[in-house]
Amino acid sequence: MLVFDFDGVLVDSRLATLAAYSAARTSLSMPALPELSGVEDLPLIYTGLLTNSLHRWVSAADSAAFWTEHARLMAANAEPYPMAPPIVAALNALAAGPGWTVVSGAESSSMRRTFLANRVAAPGRLYGRDLAGTKTEKLQALRGLGATHYVGDTGSDMKHAAAAGLIGVGVTCGFASAADIVAGGARLTVGSVPELCDWIARHQRERCA
Repeated sequence: MLVFDFDGVLVDSRLATLAAYSAARTSLSMPALPELSGVEDLPLIYTGLLTNSLHRWVSAADSAAFWTEHARLMAANAEPYPMAPPIVAALNALAAGPGWTVVSGAESSSMRRTFLANRVAAPGRLYGRDLAGTKTEKLQALRGLGATHYVGDTGSDMKHAAAAGLIGVGVTCGFASAADIVAGGARLTVGSVPELCDWIARHQRERCA
């Protein structure tokens, strides 16, 4: 089974993320956080373990409050997202074997609405931030159910994959830089949606064989 991150992997939500970042920075009065001028600045924030990524500028408590507000804004204002047709086709093909699911910081309900809008046959359970447990704990549980790879777009994702005993596959066209993804321990990287879909197809052929 393949496990995917959501934002930056299955959907390109960088513009919505940038807007939520700016809104949370303003509403929580955190001028110490850097002002981002465009999506090209997102790797400044999405570096290392995301639970610690803002500690360069604000306290741990303020960082936790920021990400909670950021997630609320994302769930409320930016869904469902459009999905690239090749991604839709790849996920629907995986449903026949070896299967797939999502472990993400997004809300499960938000992800499900996006999949429904894009006619993706979503798994019965999606592992969003509304389910208890860390990302590593969720990946460990899925490993026990047959998961082999975690596909993410940050170094943080790759660290969680390694901690859970999964192979980390880094998507370098998402939120973080390729250097951060490699430093996080990615076992392999893909640089575009077509490359990702080609890799999914190869993985499916190998598993089904």
